[in-house]
Formats: sequence, C-alpha cells, structure tokens
Amino acid sequence: MRVVIDATVFPESHPRKLSVLCDHGIERRHRLQVDDPDSPHFVAWLDGLAEWQRVDWQTALELGSRDDGLEPSLVEIRIVVAESSSWGEEHPALTLEDALHLLGEKFQIVLEGDAEDRDFLLAMSNEQQQRFLLDREAQKALDVVLGGGVDSMIKRARRDCEQRDSTYGRRWYLFDSDALRPREPSSKSKELRNACGTHIPYLQLSRRAIENYLPLDTLRNWAYSKRRAQRHRIAKFEAFLRLKDQKDDFNIQHYFNMKHGFKKKRDKRAEAEDYTTVPQADRDALREGFGEDIGRLFQGGSIERRHLERDGGWQDVNPNVARLVALMR
Repeated sequence: MRVVIDATVFPESHPRKLSVLCDHGIERRHRLQVDDPDSPHFVAWLDGLAEWQRVDWQTALELGSRDDGLEPSLVEIRIVVAESSSWGEEHPALTLEDALHLLGEKFQIVLEGDAEDRDFLLAMSNEQQQRFLLDREAQKALDVVLGGGVDSMIKRARRDCEQRDSTYGRRWYLFDSDALRPREPSSKSKELRNACGTHIPYLQLSRRAIENYLPLDTLRNWAYSKRRAQRHRIAKFEAFLRLKDQKDDFNIQHYFNMKHGFKKKRDKRAEAEDYTTVPQADRDALREGFGEDIGRLFQGGSIERRHLERDGGWQDVNPNVARLVALMR
C-alpha cells in the first residue's frame, strides 16, 4: 500500500508510533512517502533524530519511492494531522493511529470453496506472481481464507464493508459465477458481487466454476491414466469433448456442472433447454458429472501453462491475478 505522509505529522506524533510506521517501510510491507520532503516541518524533525533513526527513515523512504516507481501500488492512503479520519475520499485521509491499525492488518484472499480454489489461483499465476503470493504467505503478511460457501461469503463481505478501518485495501474475493450461460450468474453469485460493491475488489469467474477452467489435456490425462473404470472415464471425457460443438452462440463446456452433471434441479432444467442437440448417449455419460474431486487436478502445479493459455481461460483470469498483486504491493 502506498502511504503518503503529510510533513506536519512528524513533529506532532509520538516517536514510538512513528517508529512502527518506519518498520512497515523498512520491511517493505508498505511504501512510505512524504508529501513534501523539503518541508521545514519534516527536515527539522529528521535532523533532530539520532543517526541510526535518521538512516532508518531514509532507508524506508528510499525503498518506498523505488518500489512504487518500479511497480506502483493500486491502493493509497494519506496520513494527516486531524481529529478523526476521513474514509470517503478517493485516497482516505487517516490519523496516524487509524493508519497504523490498518497497515498492521494482513491482506486476506477470501475463497468461496476449499483448498482447490487456492490451487486454481496459483495455477493461473505466472512464476513471478506465484513467488510473490507464496512469499507474502511466508512473511505472515497474507492469509488465504476459506469463505465457507457463497452464503457465508455474502455475510463476510457485508461485515468487511462495514469495517473499513481494518479492511480498506486489505481484502480480495474469488468466487464462482455458477452461470448456466454467458453473463448470467446465479442469483446468489450476483448477491455476493453486490455485497462486495466498490469496497472489496473481487474476481467473479466468467465461466461457471474453477473446474470449467481445466484444460482438455488435463482431463484427457485424468480419463486415460487410471485402469479402474477407465472405459467409463473415457466415455465421459469424449462426451464432454463433443459438447463444444453443440451450440453456436457459446461453448457449453464452460457452463456444464463438472462435479455433479445433471443431478441438480438447475442442471436438469438446463439439460432440457441447452442440451437438446446433445445425443442422449452423451448426456447419459455426463449425467453424474466428473465427481466432487475433479478440482483437485489443479494441485501440484502439474498443469502446463500452454494448455491453460489454449483452452483453460488464462486470458480471462491472469489479468485479475496481476491486479491482485498490484493491490497487495
């Protein structure tokens, strides 16, 4: 987070609180900058410090300027001398106390599902992005939180929006669209998107769920790699392959319920509306879906990026990962 400090804050603030702020900059958790480094308020304060303190502050400010110049942060706050903080501005103007409270909060990535969503996020990240996310976790600056399903996430999002003093610029949500067709997310997914509003950055998948981003080569390996029930798996995979050519206006593979097939009420209705040209034998092969564990194919970094780029939706998801990284800087 970019932290622009009003020069008048320094002579007006307790040294211990300023020391905590300086540590954020030295440890590169946030990018510190002074709004007017030539201000007499700041220059006189800096000259009055012990040499080691002055070196620390110079280091923190140099790191903040350099890092933000190379890879700008998308989130900025200002620290000002005021009786209370102002959150309604484009860049919130905070008291030092409120700023320290916010800066001390870990960034949270909130996932709708289970650990498979985390594997999906890493799979859709390039090497540099993966390293950044894993390093932040190791540094205890990032928590990846399991949201417990869409209903729980809606409640969490509303609560996070009410607690701006600890969540501003500190949250990012990932959730399914549960869409049966393009640009038609389920009512619950839309409710979650609305709950996030403008306060919580999020990625609502354009395809139905993470499993709909599995490359065909990955599914092919899944179908042919096991001896037990291999014929059943192959029939299911080949039926899924043929779905791509069944509709002219969209790729139905992206909205098929990969886990449960046509077992649920919404999918039975979709079968009657969107799968009428699919041969009955193929619908029967796909009726049970690929199973609850199909998302585990994202584990272990075994999916090749060229496969993701070809039919796994890389162009859809990776720009959002890049934005996530920029939000965390």
